[in-house]
Amino acid sequence: MTQLAEMIGKDRGTLSEWVNKGCPVVKQGSTGARTLFDPRDVFAWREQFARSDEARKFARRAEEAGENPMTVAELNKLEDIKLKRQKLAMTAKILIHRDPLGMAIRQANGLGRQTIMSIPEELVRKVGGAVSREKALEIKDVAWDLCAAGLESWATEVNEAMRIAVERLISFDDVRRE
Repeated sequence: MTQLAEMIGKDRGTLSEWVNKGCPVVKQGSTGARTLFDPRDVFAWREQFARSDEARKFARRAEEAGENPMTVAELNKLEDIKLKRQKLAMTAKILIHRDPLGMAIRQANGLGRQTIMSIPEELVRKVGGAVSREKALEIKDVAWDLCAAGLESWATEVNEAMRIAVERLISFDDVRRE
C-alpha cells in the first residue's frame, strides 16, 4: 500500500478509503500485513469512479430534464469540467493519458491473443477424421498448453518492457524538472 501511495501521491488513509469504496486489491492484508494492488486496476477503477461521480453530479431529475437534452452551454461546461479533472488527475499522477497509438497497441494485443488461443480449436478441425476423437482432444490439449505458455511468456516480456518504459519516463520527468 505504501508503494502505491507514494507512486500516485496519496496517503495510506486515502487508499484505505478507496478500498472501502470498492478499489480492487490483488491481496487484502490484515493488520501488519501488506495489501497488494495492481496499479492498472487502481487507475481503471479511479477513472470509472470519477466518471460515475461526474454522472451523478450532473444527472438531471426526470422532471427537470423532461424531453429537453442538455443545452450547448451545459455541454460545454461539462466538457470544461472533464478537462480540468483530467489535467488535475494527470498532475497528481492518478490518471495516465492514453494516446491513440497506445490504444491501438492494446487492441492489437487483444486480437493477437484471441487468434493464438483459437489455434487449438482450428487444429482439431484440420485433423478432423484423420485421427480418433480422443487423439484430436489430446492434440487440442497440448496445443492449448503451448499457446497458453507462449502467451504467458509474451506477457512477461511485454510487462518487463513496460516497466522499463515507465522507469525511463519517470527519469525523463526528473530531468525535465531540473
